[in-house]
Amino acid sequence: MHYYGAGAGGRLALGDALELGPTYGVGTEAVVAHLAGGAAAGARALEHAEDSWRDGDDPPAAGDLAIGVTASGRTPYVAAALNAARAAGAVTALLSGDPGAPAAVHADLHIVLDTGPEVITGSTRMKAGTAQKLALNSFSTALMVRTGRTWSNLMVAASARNAKLRARAVRTLVTACQVSAERAKSCLAACDGETATALVALTAHTTPERARAALARGGGRPFAALAELAEAER
Repeated sequence: MHYYGAGAGGRLALGDALELGPTYGVGTEAVVAHLAGGAAAGARALEHAEDSWRDGDDPPAAGDLAIGVTASGRTPYVAAALNAARAAGAVTALLSGDPGAPAAVHADLHIVLDTGPEVITGSTRMKAGTAQKLALNSFSTALMVRTGRTWSNLMVAASARNAKLRARAVRTLVTACQVSAERAKSCLAACDGETATALVALTAHTTPERARAALARGGGRPFAALAELAEAER
């Protein structure tokens, strides 16, 4: 999945894409955000960049999903990006605030968030931007759930790279696997802090190595890994 945006909309898309790594273990191999002006535009505003389009290093391929994010619906960068994505055979969608957005001609699906005039005229990072953030968060969350990267309402693929996250991972394992905190902590350590690996190991009563290998074959999805291990035991 590819996000394309400029200015505030692009930075909102970038933020959504970046959060999928620590939250669900999904990186740029699955979801990548493209900003007008490149990576530098994520740290400072490069307004002039939205008027032009240059093919990126990671263009969409046939079967990919390309989502353009623009409140006005007429940002040249986004329109050109969706046009190029469609030519490559990708499915295209536009997230805008204008039912008559010109860029919609390049989109298979047009999602309109009609938030009306801004409190400060033209400052679309306000109402339009807030609505876009909610829409992006909702979509990516649904995507992670539908692709099996959660366990009920638990973030079982979240990273555990600091004390707070390790404590959360232990609580997750206690809830998901119905084990003591001590056992959850011990298994998490044996699995090198990999929450999903520990969940599979505890649930299937198997070794971290077998759990990790099953997860790899299952695309990082705990349900798929457990189904494979259960089938192997039959």
